Amino acid sequence: MLSRILLAASLLAGVGATGAATRSTEGVTFEAPAGASWKEEAIQGGLLYTWAFANAENGRPASVMLLVTGSALFRGDLDAALVQLMDSAGMLVGASPTQSHKGTTTDGLPFVWAMRAGSVGENPSSEAVVAVVAMQRKLGLASAFMILVNVDGGNRDAADAAFDALVASMEMGNDKRPPLPLPQAGSQYLDGPYIYTVTSFAPNPMGGSTMRYDWKLRQFDPRGYYSDRLPLNGESIDALCIATPADCGTYRIDAGELTLNEVNRFGLVETRTKAMEPTERGFKVGGYPYEPARGVPVTTLNGSWRHNYFASGPGGSITSIRQIDFTADGRYKRTGFTGVTVDNPVAGISTTSAGTDPEQMGRYEIAGLTLKLTNDAGGTELMSLIATDQNDLSFLFIDGDSYSMVTD
Repeated sequence: MLSRILLAASLLAGVGATGAATRSTEGVTFEAPAGASWKEEAIQGGLLYTWAFANAENGRPASVMLLVTGSALFRGDLDAALVQLMDSAGMLVGASPTQSHKGTTTDGLPFVWAMRAGSVGENPSSEAVVAVVAMQRKLGLASAFMILVNVDGGNRDAADAAFDALVASMEMGNDKRPPLPLPQAGSQYLDGPYIYTVTSFAPNPMGGSTMRYDWKLRQFDPRGYYSDRLPLNGESIDALCIATPADCGTYRIDAGELTLNEVNRFGLVETRTKAMEPTERGFKVGGYPYEPARGVPVTTLNGSWRHNYFASGPGGSITSIRQIDFTADGRYKRTGFTGVTVDNPVAGISTTSAGTDPEQMGRYEIAGLTLKLTNDAGGTELMSLIATDQNDLSFLFIDGDSYSMVTD
């Protein structure tokens, strides 16, 4: 079905797609990628979009290919279909996936996607990526491909964004996918914001792994919805979840378990169920404590709070400091610093660079869990402001990051 993909890419056949437009192929309707750089071509079994350019890092030719296809009345094994679809790209055939995800669409139908990565060609070889999304719809199978060859980091971000938008728009017939799955009835519900802690090892920009102890916020709605971003300044959780469904999901509590339906990339819903038990100040889920989030018990602050980040690895290290100074008369000042050290063990040298963020000053207001900053130029910013202990404000949770009071 896809034997002409690479040939079509090399020939750059087709016409430019200057603006997002609705297209249809093999029963699948979608929004085509926008921009004159994309070349559209009808191939056997689908519509192909190609974007060719020079790699900004090595100067060699690079290409991004997006393909939409469908199979009417498909009711087979979606996992097996995904493997066949990936192999049909004719690149990295049989390779083990670097990512693989399985779940449902927001309307409860099977949904899978996977990604392969490796090298193609010789003298020189090029990095390649094949990603395939396959979702069951009432009328059949809708699927999409992204194939990257020698794509640099900046253009990779643009390619991912175009692929995400294309998949988000895909439908077969009139069965539109809702932004979120419907909540399922449980034995109890939660209402309000909660703060919880997560310990994890995460890759850092320098090629190493950093242990992180993070405070996170989660807003629960008694109708069975939740959001990982707090509604601020009167925003409803409904409006928030319509605007940013990736921040939201649904939950169900029953028989001592909390089930979360998380909406992840491409709108794939992954369901996770963990043991839930009450505690003196809240509850635990999977061993992690949840406590009701509280705002600071005052309308003004007086002092400085600082957020520190450090990561290191084989490639060097990075240090970041952000600080907010508050005064009792309602003024604030924001400053920041970032330093990077890059190690080259082959050459035996290290290079260091550093810079400071532009200083920002203005007025602040505290209302409930919201911190409003209005800079002297007139710009405003809303941030969440949480006190983990209302009797001790030496540690604050500001817009998702932990800040400690500066005492030196």
